[in-house]
Amino acid sequence: MREALAVTERDGLAAAVLDVRVGHETIAPVARQLASRGTPFIFYTGQVENDPDLAEWTGCRILSKPARASAIVAAIAEALHGVPAARN
Repeated sequence: MREALAVTERDGLAAAVLDVRVGHETIAPVARQLASRGTPFIFYTGQVENDPDLAEWTGCRILSKPARASAIVAAIAEALHGVPAARN
């Protein structure tokens, strides 16, 4: 998690794709850091229905695993262009 937080502090990060959990840790601190910096991100997770941490991110695009590569690319493009989130 420390490495992910360090990456969010670097300039030049255009967008991010996050899973809700990495092992037993939540990715919420990374998502909060990205949001505070104005960096768009999406969640790509297999825990769409049952993870309480997603409640904090109701306005964020959430893609369910598995998803087609084209769906992931489209979601990132939409995030980069400020298109409102839609849950998939």
